[in-house]
Amino acid sequence: TYSEILKEGWLFKEGHIVKSWKQRWFVLKNTCLSYYKSNQALKKCSGMIQLKGAVMENIPDEWSPKRPFCFSIHDMINDKKYYIVANDEKEKN
Repeated sequence: TYSEILKEGWLFKEGHIVKSWKQRWFVLKNTCLSYYKSNQALKKCSGMIQLKGAVMENIPDEWSPKRPFCFSIHDMINDKKYYIVANDEKEKN
């Protein structure tokens, strides 16, 4: 339900197969970060990142100068690493 949402907003995520950046609507609930193609299509989840036991890491700007405010989330349960970019430091935090 909507009351379970802790945070939500637009971020960019690098694709796993096609390594392009796509803007996605992210929704944080409890220990799960879900993402959708738009904030209007919340019934069809594009993916889910399990945050319990996940390792988050800031990516230095030198690694990706065209993509500042980048960080990674390593979902240890599913052994997947996600690269995510925010528009500014506030959104990143």
